[in-house]
Amino acid sequence: MNPAGWPDFCRSPRRLPEGLERVLVIDDQDDFHRLAAKALEPLGVRVKGAFTGADGVAIARVFLPNLIILDWVLKEMSGEDVARNLRLDPATKSIPTIMVSSIMDPGDAQRARAAGAHCFMTKQQFQAILDSHRIGAAPAPSGPDLILRRGCIEANLTRNEVRVMGRRVKLSPQLFVLLRLLISRKDAVSIERLQSEGWPEGCTEAAIKKAVQRLRGALGLRRDPIATTVDGYKLIG
Repeated sequence: MNPAGWPDFCRSPRRLPEGLERVLVIDDQDDFHRLAAKALEPLGVRVKGAFTGADGVAIARVFLPNLIILDWVLKEMSGEDVARNLRLDPATKSIPTIMVSSIMDPGDAQRARAAGAHCFMTKQQFQAILDSHRIGAAPAPSGPDLILRRGCIEANLTRNEVRVMGRRVKLSPQLFVLLRLLISRKDAVSIERLQSEGWPEGCTEAAIKKAVQRLRGALGLRRDPIATTVDGYKLIG
């Protein structure tokens, strides 16, 4: 069931191993499902999707994919709980699982592997891998640093470093998490998403608002780089 070359992929994730026939995507965002299908189906890979953790576990038992792509943040049942359920079932425990998240947090990566995921990476990294499978595309770069940019703001998610107009800016761990959440998405990030992905349980909207104000000050730009939207915030750079 396991595709050949899986251990090599986990050590240096550039292209998915050869021999994939069936891939299950468990994610609550329709765009991510379409991205995976568009890259893999032309290669003859059957791609099935589930939008909840419970559905993903149920489909995995019947579909028996060669690979599961699992979102870290899901409604009702978290990706961590899904991974545990998959490992407890003899039918699915040996299926390679890539856990993906919008941000790279070493603590989350450790928890994902402890739950049974084989690899943990950002959705941006996984998208680069999928792009490398398009006909005529070059392999995804294997460099260790993942850098995201928005306008004059640059965040090195591997080294936890931030530069604004080339100038190094020091952020507290909490503000760096906030920036990672904002810079990882082109659209606005809702208060609910901020609370579920990067903040302590029970964190209030008022506390997040204060953190956003501190981040604005730390970035030190004359023009406000963070727009306030109806239900959250958006980094405009």
